[in-house]
Amino acid sequence: MKSLSCRDLAIPDCEYVAKAETVDSVRRVLFDHASAEHPEFIERTVATTLEEAAKVEAAIQAAIKDV
Repeated sequence: MKSLSCRDLAIPDCEYVAKAETVDSVRRVLFDHASAEHPEFIERTVATTLEEAAKVEAAIQAAIKDV
């Protein structure tokens, strides 16, 4: 059994703990809860993730050299 709580993801004041048999399942369960109860966290996380991904991609593109 796997578990993941809102507090593990730095969502204070929420005691919710998702439990499931697999890592993917527990992620899905917590995501469903967070989507319903903490939409601001989902919005912030997705925006941050996309921004970080864009920065990493830009750094990779800048580092590629012709040899």
